[in-house]
Amino acid sequence: MHAQRHLSQFAYSKPIWKILLLGCVVTLTMSTLAAPAFAQPGRRYTPPSDRSTPSSTIAGGARSGGCTGGENTSFTALAPLSHIGRTSATRPTFSWYVPKSPAGETALQGTTRPIDFRLYVYGADGKLQPRPIYQNEIPSQPGIMSFVLPSSQPELTVGQRYYWRAALICDPNHGSEDLIVSAEMSIVENTSPESERWYDLLQAALNGNSFPSRSIDNLLTELAELERTAGEALAQSSGTAAEGNRLKLQQQSQEILQHSEHLSQIIKAEP
Repeated sequence: MHAQRHLSQFAYSKPIWKILLLGCVVTLTMSTLAAPAFAQPGRRYTPPSDRSTPSSTIAGGARSGGCTGGENTSFTALAPLSHIGRTSATRPTFSWYVPKSPAGETALQGTTRPIDFRLYVYGADGKLQPRPIYQNEIPSQPGIMSFVLPSSQPELTVGQRYYWRAALICDPNHGSEDLIVSAEMSIVENTSPESERWYDLLQAALNGNSFPSRSIDNLLTELAELERTAGEALAQSSGTAAEGNRLKLQQQSQEILQHSEHLSQIIKAEP
């Protein structure tokens, strides 16, 4: 994959291997202190055997929206959709991919559209709280973008589950035109296996702190394969499911398989 990669909330235009000053201070800073060290080569992303499924499946690729361009990639969350991704960082990194047109402009006719980022928490009753605990609007840039919860906000809680969404605003006057990606996240102890923490592995790769086996390309390839396998399994189980659950399983399968395809498209994207 040669897709342009961006390592802060505002995104960098330089390739990841050329970025030398990751500690630069900006308004929305990326915290590298929370990124765990990965010292063992050859490790792959392996979701935990006791992994949980999201409460409500929402496509990791963009849904809705009316400002896409003609390229083959899509606005995509770089996170699991078939299961809840884990992190030990209490100020985690959230990442997504913004497509660009074949001509090199953004897929939004060359204009810079803002991204509305929101973070929600699940309550003690297991229900998603309606009000976001954090919200911010940031400018979009084509390629991989990452956003880190700023130090001005309270740290997230170990053992807690969260839901995040990023909306690419196409028309401020018509919210139905927005492109939306989202995923769930759980905060775990840093003693949990490193290979089970998707968000930490991706952050290390984005920061240039990972071995080749955990490069961004390989991580996204592994996630795409995991999503495809999960989506196919859901499609198969829907055939024997009770009528009341069949449609739900079919929809979940379609969304997860679409997410897998979007991830595969990103891997193949040219600069």
